[in-house]
Amino acid sequence: GHYDYTGALGPRVALVPVLVPFAWFAMALPAREVAAAIVGAPRRRWPRVAIGAVALTAWDLFLDPQMVGEGYWTWPDGGAYRGIPLGNFVGWLLTSAVVMLLLERLLPPGRPSRIAVAQYAAVAVMQTVGFAAFFGDALVALVGGAAMLPIAAAAVVRLRRGAW
Repeated sequence: GHYDYTGALGPRVALVPVLVPFAWFAMALPAREVAAAIVGAPRRRWPRVAIGAVALTAWDLFLDPQMVGEGYWTWPDGGAYRGIPLGNFVGWLLTSAVVMLLLERLLPPGRPSRIAVAQYAAVAVMQTVGFAAFFGDALVALVGGAAMLPIAAAAVVRLRRGAW
């Protein structure tokens, strides 16, 4: 759906605050590595792209409510999930798939980075706890945690079992 950035995130390029693509890139790499850990075989590109896209979009279930709550962006027509239309997440799933495809083209497949997987897992845990305990938003903690935590756990388990 249509949304607007407020001026709070600073300078923009093509109507998008400069910080936004950097934030997505900062989570895109861990999402890719989580997908690589889950999939296992480096030759299985499409499952990696699909799981990576879901992993990155799962993070948005935390990010968008937080940014809306802090006044960084808004949807003038509102939406079903903390003022965000559900179609937004479909759009981010498609965008995340394109990002994962680009990363597949740019970065050679190899052994997943344990640091990046740990980063994804830490963000999943911290966001879940943060929304439940500090922001007092059980719904976002539940939805975001249900999306991110199983992905993080699957990646950690696969790496610990030496699936690579």
